[in-house]
Amino acid sequence: MKIPINYLSSERIKPRDFLRHLLIGRDYSKIDYLEAETTSCYRTQAIKVLSRLLCVNPTTVRNHWGKTLNFESMPENYQLILAYVETAGINQKHASFIIKDKYTPSRLIAKDFLDYALGLDRLTTEEIKLRLSNNSFFTECAHTLSQVLGFGYRTVMNWGYDIRFHKMPQEYEYFLYYASEAIKTRQALYNKDMIVAACP
Repeated sequence: MKIPINYLSSERIKPRDFLRHLLIGRDYSKIDYLEAETTSCYRTQAIKVLSRLLCVNPTTVRNHWGKTLNFESMPENYQLILAYVETAGINQKHASFIIKDKYTPSRLIAKDFLDYALGLDRLTTEEIKLRLSNNSFFTECAHTLSQVLGFGYRTVMNWGYDIRFHKMPQEYEYFLYYASEAIKTRQALYNKDMIVAACP
């Protein structure tokens, strides 16, 4: 049986594509997108959106992520996070609040995310004890956070020596929430496809 983390994609989304979907809409022509992007306030709005969702200072986005709407200097791990937001449909469900800079995402601490993503919340007490006693379990947890957040394994190891990872920067709790919602969405689609395939 697949555990939840297996449903999470490692695909990234370019910030320009993400912003087009959120601020303009889907399925427009290239010319329509370009026309919308030339409005005077578009880049300012784009910066606010990225700042709000990724918990980054607007000045950092404006001055260090590139001068174009491609935000070509954005760190790649943030493209991964934006893909979670899109997969989970958060950008659609909360579009008006995000655009108005009033959206505050939920947070998920590392332990709660790992309990869910690795399927520990579905085990019995004895099964959990057995899993936790495995010498390789902490390494598995660190690799999982590294994969999900897009950071190196050594960086994650600096966040603590048990599955609470209590030194993890708090803003990453928002990213773990995005990832968990993306997992739930993909898992629901997978289950739906399985039901359809099983029907005669």
